[in-house]
Amino acid sequence: MTQLNEGKFSRTKKYLLYLIIILILVAILDSYTTNFKNVIPSKIQEEFLYPLGITGNAADSVYSFFLSIASLGTYAIFIFLWLSDKIGRKIFLIIAVLGMGLVSVLLNLATNIFLFMILLFFLHIFFNADIQIIYISEECPPEKRARYINFIFMGSVVGTLLVPIFRSIFITETSPIGSWRGMTLFPLFLCIPLSIIIFFTIKESSKYEEVRERLSEESKKENLKAKFKTIFSQDRRKQYITLITLSFFGGLNYILILLGEDFLSSSPYFVEDDINTIVTAMALSIFIGYLITGIVADKFGRKKLMYIYALLVPISRAIFVFGAALPEGTLLIVLIGAMLSNISLIGFAVLITTVTLETLPTESRGTGSGFRSLFTHIGTTTGLFLSGIITAIGGLGMTFIIVSLVFIVAIPLIYWNINETKGQDLSELK
Repeated sequence: MTQLNEGKFSRTKKYLLYLIIILILVAILDSYTTNFKNVIPSKIQEEFLYPLGITGNAADSVYSFFLSIASLGTYAIFIFLWLSDKIGRKIFLIIAVLGMGLVSVLLNLATNIFLFMILLFFLHIFFNADIQIIYISEECPPEKRARYINFIFMGSVVGTLLVPIFRSIFITETSPIGSWRGMTLFPLFLCIPLSIIIFFTIKESSKYEEVRERLSEESKKENLKAKFKTIFSQDRRKQYITLITLSFFGGLNYILILLGEDFLSSSPYFVEDDINTIVTAMALSIFIGYLITGIVADKFGRKKLMYIYALLVPISRAIFVFGAALPEGTLLIVLIGAMLSNISLIGFAVLITTVTLETLPTESRGTGSGFRSLFTHIGTTTGLFLSGIITAIGGLGMTFIIVSLVFIVAIPLIYWNINETKGQDLSELK
């Protein structure tokens, strides 16, 4: 049987195929728990804020502030991934799977906006940890890394597509208040069997095993300060600082994904069927974005594609916002803007994730990925906080456009500070 690598911790192609299938299932769970809350903000406001007399822009503003508080849970991802460097990838993959499923179903218990946001805070701790991406990056051949990483991301589109499917089932023009709760049940049915399968059939990452095998007892106890010294070493400092800056820009712009449904629901030109259509199109666009990113990044490089996506983000946001403000018949324009926005923002995030993995050594990859991810979530919190302020003044559309302009700054940062990492062998990173 063909081996992918040599040595004590070699893996076969058959095992890699099996691992990809399992990690795709993890990605489905991750993408569903990440996105189902993004298509129900108007329903949460209807149930929890409207009875308090908070409606219109005021409801959008208050909800944005609550979301910004809940997003603080994502900051724990840094600790999560730092511990994966010290203890291993497998145990935290299992913890993430169980956490996403169990906390999702607990959202059924929410009886007010405060309890909902507390539970959402805990859900944020587990999703988007991207342990599955670190796993596959440490098992696949370097010349196909972007492609294999995007296999996992493309698999996650299934979870994203399930979101509009379940939304159209549970939320219609005639559905009662609170019908969104049905969308929280799916993760429970996937998380328990999946965590058992991972525990009994998946091996620890081979690259992590190699590092753990060769490290001395003293270096195994390496503290966080020492890891940061490695991460910010002279030869990678400029690139890594730019990567976390670009991650912040990306996080800042997730507000359209988080509040786009709320924006469309407030328009007189869109009914629930239109919104379900747009949500479905956005999910399909994620698949297109992953497919394009994986193939083009491996063939032509990561850096060139970053330029294209950085330009597309503000352009697509303008199409989406101004299209929604036009008279009836604007569904096609909004669809184009929404799809281009998803393709560019998600594709940009994939490239940043990939380049980060190809910049850091194995013993610090989890910590460095977690720290970069932390800046993504700081950007998300900042974007939601700004949305709470700007929305109260000029509405959500103005917020979407203003925050997208940071990508103009991203282009020179990429030109000056990002090196091409296509084909990088992770074993050579020290």
